[in-house]
Amino acid sequence: MRLWSLIWLGLTAGCGGGSDRTVVVVGFRAEPGLAVPGQVMVSDDGETFGLPEPIGDGEWLTEVALAGDRFLAIGLSGGLWESDGRAADWTGRHLHDTWLDAISAPRGAPGVLFAAGLGAFWRSDDGGETFAEHEPPGLYFEDFAFVDAAVGAGVEGTLAPAGGTIWWTPDGGETWSARVAAPRALRAIAIAGDGEGGSEMWAAGDGGTVVVSTNAGLGWRDHSGPTRVEPPSDLTDIDFASDGAGWLVGTRGAARAYRGRELPEEQRWTNGSAGDYVLQGVFAVSRDEAYATGYRSFSDRGVVLRTRDGGGSWRVLAETPGIFWYSIAGRP
Repeated sequence: MRLWSLIWLGLTAGCGGGSDRTVVVVGFRAEPGLAVPGQVMVSDDGETFGLPEPIGDGEWLTEVALAGDRFLAIGLSGGLWESDGRAADWTGRHLHDTWLDAISAPRGAPGVLFAAGLGAFWRSDDGGETFAEHEPPGLYFEDFAFVDAAVGAGVEGTLAPAGGTIWWTPDGGETWSARVAAPRALRAIAIAGDGEGGSEMWAAGDGGTVVVSTNAGLGWRDHSGPTRVEPPSDLTDIDFASDGAGWLVGTRGAARAYRGRELPEEQRWTNGSAGDYVLQGVFAVSRDEAYATGYRSFSDRGVVLRTRDGGGSWRVLAETPGIFWYSIAGRP
């Protein structure tokens, strides 16, 4: 198989042993005519990754999320893929007749799942056994963040015309209201903490746009100034390990660490870079440790990176010429 002729670089110098955690990345092979471009790559120890494996039945995979004891992945042909506990075997089903773009399993609502794509979103209350389809308030959702099974928000982003919207729901997606209209597309949203006691909710997107809510998504304020760098990066993904530990990544290697509410607002995010990469996904472990994935700018290789010193340095765990990694998730 051409897959096994892949030039494979696993760089392990300069770091201690593994972390005994499962980390999963999904993406696709950029090879015209390939029957199964969707790819998954798994680490069982948080340090070394196996070879990329083809899944996806012909579709590009763009998102992966941890849902209980397994992982869920979605792609551009409307497929939903579910792993076993080790992320070794995957089974798929057809959920949409066009692209899917968001999959979320809220920490505060075990068994509840949300998925979204062009012109539709789905909710499951039984861990994905069944899904109920709904119409979105806008064109689609790019990401979700739910405090519990009822209260949450979703972000939307468009390029032409450029703009972003944060939609808020008090009833699990039955009704939505627009809470933010941003001048640039919004790409990611996440909760810092368990959603209780005034936990912050953060959203980010193109042009370095960052906004924050301290009342479960009902009201928002702009935070782009304290986090902006020049030239601005398009911010693509955000993840929190706790209410005091989070990470935000994007283009131009943007890799920012969140340091908690005890600091003044303008100091809560540290500006940093993971190198010359277009980062698409992040998995937060702690204030010091995170994984990021994406691809090298202006070339053709995907990459998985890790920091253990709060973003001071990033080490390449894997490089895969010809395969681009678009999302990452892990089991702490």
